[in-house]
Amino acid sequence: METSSSGSSTPPDIEKGESQIQKQLTLTFRNLNVRVTAPDAALGSTLWSEVDPRQLGKLFKRRSSPQRTIFKDISGQVKPGEMLLILGRPGSGCTSLLNVLSNNRDTFNEVTGETRYGSMDHVAARQFRQQIMFNNEDDLHFPTLTVNRTMKFALRNKVPDERPQQLRKRKDFVQEKRDDILDSLGINHTKKTLVGNEFIRGVSGGERKRVSLAEVMAGQSPVQMWDNPIRGLDSKAAVEFARMLRREADDNRKTILATMYQAGNGIYDEFDKILVLAEGRVTYYGPRSLARKYFEDLGFDCPRGANIADFLTSVTVITERLVRPGWEEKVPNTPEEFEAVYHAVSCIKLRWMQLCQLSI
Repeated sequence: METSSSGSSTPPDIEKGESQIQKQLTLTFRNLNVRVTAPDAALGSTLWSEVDPRQLGKLFKRRSSPQRTIFKDISGQVKPGEMLLILGRPGSGCTSLLNVLSNNRDTFNEVTGETRYGSMDHVAARQFRQQIMFNNEDDLHFPTLTVNRTMKFALRNKVPDERPQQLRKRKDFVQEKRDDILDSLGINHTKKTLVGNEFIRGVSGGERKRVSLAEVMAGQSPVQMWDNPIRGLDSKAAVEFARMLRREADDNRKTILATMYQAGNGIYDEFDKILVLAEGRVTYYGPRSLARKYFEDLGFDCPRGANIADFLTSVTVITERLVRPGWEEKVPNTPEEFEAVYHAVSCIKLRWMQLCQLSI
């Protein structure tokens, strides 16, 4: 049963095991802003400056390091069964946004705004970390375990109380689910092979990436965050993985968010909503089906057959974007200008476009 994202219902009682029945969660975030210490702030002191007697007085003064904003005023909602694709150039804040939404906030100096997981705010959600999954771009494993033992460990920790009659035994459920996941990723043949790493021989690099994906999928969390999960996969495997996420969303009503670089149209088309960031500012948030037309109506040209995800992130790069003749002086240029245009038209134009599409 879906938990409402509004209202003041009491968070589930973990001691009573109520977290187990929260199989669907709506993720809602409003006016998110994140600030961190500027990278060069730590370079302001040297060994000499620390021992220089003339600098001793400063040790007793409160030191304030310069800060910078990673992203600002980001809002959105992803419901059970929906998939949101977050797009942006490296440094746009995509991974940082996933970290905040997955409740990993410790590395940030300041996070303001509201995040809700069903009826829970981010403080209450800390008690239910198993409900919110974050898949890091890097592959982190116990290299001396086989793929089989890795999957069994992950699955044994998340065996649901409600199971089909033929899988009432925990052992049967673990084996069935393990084989389903490994088969879908094409790595069932690696079950007896060590996961390995750069020092221990094991599965190949591409297979290790798929083990990472399989291990996270075994967690069966209602809210799933994927940080560039297609890195290291060939184009065919990347599309198949996106389709697998689509099935997870459709069949099991998962709430799925993902960042992906170099996402082809076969991957892009699997998502319901798109969020485009440029230097931490929102240039578009809305239905996937309207994203291309939104930027074309601003004066940009997306050639037939072009990669739409690349088109959406290239419009802020003057050397890469294509502007329609006669629109050179009308199109926005900076991330700030794109953000201003988006806020000015999003409430009216996107809604109008959506209504027009529904009437076709």
